[in-house]
Amino acid sequence: MLIPGLIETHCHISDSEGLQQAVGVINASYEAGVRSLSDIFSKIQESTRMIPKDIWIDVVQEDDSRLVEKRHPQKSELDEISPDHPVMVTTVGGHFAIVNSKVFEASLDPVTGAEQKGRRPVLVVSDEEFNQAMPNVTVLPLTSTKRQLYPSEVLLPGGKAGQSLESIVMAHQIRTISFYKSFFPGYRVFTKMHYCYNQYTILMNLVYQSVGESAGPAATS
Repeated sequence: MLIPGLIETHCHISDSEGLQQAVGVINASYEAGVRSLSDIFSKIQESTRMIPKDIWIDVVQEDDSRLVEKRHPQKSELDEISPDHPVMVTTVGGHFAIVNSKVFEASLDPVTGAEQKGRRPVLVVSDEEFNQAMPNVTVLPLTSTKRQLYPSEVLLPGGKAGQSLESIVMAHQIRTISFYKSFFPGYRVFTKMHYCYNQYTILMNLVYQSVGESAGPAATS
């Protein structure tokens, strides 16, 4: 009887690509001398002083079971120590990650006319099947400016989609942008993560309704 030899390598191919794209790669393993969250935070802060703003800091091999605190870092802690750099802390094995608020930003430049510009948080509204298959994502810009809502806008409570501040979803500014302008190259899982954060029924129904109203009758026919 012949038994075929089946080998399941379980490779995380996207991780390799992502690590090559990251500038600030930090080894947070026990073997690298990390014993506490303070050790991890110190390494992140050191990286923020060495690399330009908006460049990713990728912390790998974090193992909460071997830290003094016996827990993972929290998003609020990463926000405090790295407000100007996107940070992702990936656990040992690569199956879980913690990110800061900067991760949820995308570059909307270049723009034309009155289009929303700059680097800012965005809400991903394209579904997961589209996100995984295409090199683009469809997004709605967010603003934390305190002002009245326009008919095509929706209020997004703080923390509901990964952002720390209460924000306005500007549905009339909907656009499709390159995946590489919005998320870490190599980590397509971020589109899935954004979509999961944002996929609660009432909000998304309001967003889609606003998108239709902003686009006019042709969008809903």
